[in-house]
Amino acid sequence: MYRNLFGEAKPRDFAELSVALEELEMNPEECTATLEECTDEPIASFNGWTAEIIDNEGTILGTLGWESKENLERDLNSLGIDFTVNG
Repeated sequence: MYRNLFGEAKPRDFAELSVALEELEMNPEECTATLEECTDEPIASFNGWTAEIIDNEGTILGTLGWESKENLERDLNSLGIDFTVNG
């Protein structure tokens, strides 16, 4: 899994997302996410559909880009995370 300079996990698929949520001790059922399409990032893995996930304690997890909005929605739904879509 990709990690930024601060060591923060940046998942890019369902398996990595599950691990990152566990590492941060985030209960998926208490999280909400905002989805957004990124297309202008210089690093390809940052492009695609991304989610900013926040729990009721204010912990934030940002993802890298999923290939499609449908795949990201499916993964969030399977974890029980509510979401809204920007754009």
